[in-house]
Amino acid sequence: MTHTVQINPRMLTWARETAGLSVAEAAAMLGLKTTAKASAEEKLRQVEAGTRAVTRGLLQNSVAAYRRPLIAFYLPQPPARGDRGEDFRTVSGAVSLRDEALLDALLRDVRARQQMLREVLADDEDARTLPFVASCRMDEGAAHVAASIRATLGVAVADQRRAKDPAGRSAARGARKHG
Repeated sequence: MTHTVQINPRMLTWARETAGLSVAEAAAMLGLKTTAKASAEEKLRQVEAGTRAVTRGLLQNSVAAYRRPLIAFYLPQPPARGDRGEDFRTVSGAVSLRDEALLDALLRDVRARQQMLREVLADDEDARTLPFVASCRMDEGAAHVAASIRATLGVAVADQRRAKDPAGRSAARGARKHG
């Protein structure tokens, strides 16, 4: 007996589209098979239209293929697109939907990790707030940001230049080589 789940089928469409997948790509990733009655793509279109039941297996495959948490498929409607902040990359040509979806997934993961870290630090009695975090503007430049960090940490420029990187190389030598 196949167990079905009650979800809003629009959520499947939203998850597939925001993952940057076509119907054919998604049908293959979800393990849908073409039969005499319907192609894999037709089956997925039927599921997304709500005319075909969603099985637990299909839902679990959707979680993995679309990189969404299970709970997202039970939402009553697709969420509004999140703010990415400023994007300073330069791209020649158009950015693909798959690239956009990958970036969105990465940002969700980074934000979730940041939140977990905030919670751990909130519980840490020895944690201290660093005043240079979020204290500078883009137009102030990297030199100002570096000076602010050095002042907070009490590190002189000469000490910074004498410091070794994790590989044991002098920071000043690495800066000349890459600068």
